[in-house]
Amino acid sequence: MHLLRRRIGGFVTAMILTCLPVSILADSLPDEEISRRITFIQERLDQGTTTARRWQYSWMLINGGLSYLQFGMATTLDDKDEEHDRFDNIVGGITGLLGAGDLAVNPLVAWSAAEKLRQLPDTTTDEKIAKLRQGEALLKASADREEYGRSWKTHALTGLVNLLAGVAIACDDNRKGDGALAFASGMLVSEIQIFTMPTRAMNDWQEYSKRSSNGFTSGRGSFRQNRFFITANSRQINCSILF
Repeated sequence: MHLLRRRIGGFVTAMILTCLPVSILADSLPDEEISRRITFIQERLDQGTTTARRWQYSWMLINGGLSYLQFGMATTLDDKDEEHDRFDNIVGGITGLLGAGDLAVNPLVAWSAAEKLRQLPDTTTDEKIAKLRQGEALLKASADREEYGRSWKTHALTGLVNLLAGVAIACDDNRKGDGALAFASGMLVSEIQIFTMPTRAMNDWQEYSKRSSNGFTSGRGSFRQNRFFITANSRQINCSILF
C-alpha cells in the first residue's frame, strides 16, 4: 500500500509539473541549457516560417481575389434577367471578404514568430531568460493558432457563414437549388483551407515540452528522429526507443 501511494504521488507530481508552464524553471537553468532551448525554438520557428507564410498569403489572395472578382461582376450585371446572378455575386463577395478579413485580423502566428524572436538580445543571463520565455510563448502561440484553425469551432464558424450565404440565396425568389449549391461550394473551399493549414508548430511544441520534461539535450534533430535511451538505478536498467 505504501508503495502504491508513492507511485500515485509521483504520478500526480509528474502531471502537475507537465501542466506547468515550461519556462517556470528558467531561472534555475544553466546558461548552456538556456542557449540550447533558445536555439531549438529559433530553428523550429525558422523552419515553419516558409510554410506558414505560403499558406497565409495564398488563402488571403484566394479569398480576397474571389471577393474582388465577384463584387466586380456584380457591378456589371444590370439587366433585369441578371438580378439573380448579381445577388449571388454580392453574397459570394461578402463571404470571400469575411474570409480574407479573418486571416488579416487573426493570422498564423508562425509566419512572423521567428523574426520576432531573432530580434531579441541574448547577451546577458537575464536577456537569455527573457528571450527563452518569449520564445516559448511564441512557439506555444503558434501551436495554439494552428490547433484552433483545425478545431470544431473553426469548422462550425465556417459552416455557419456558408449556411447563411446559402439561405440568403435560397430565399431570393425561392431558389433552393442555387442556395444548396452555394453552401456546398463554399464549404468545399472552407474545408480545403482548414485541412491545408500547417501543423508543424503543434508538433514542435509537443517535442519541446517532451524534451523539457525528460531532459533537454539538443536543439537539433527532427521531430520524428529515432532516439535510444538507457537509464539505470540501484534496482533496474531501463532501455527505451522512441520513434
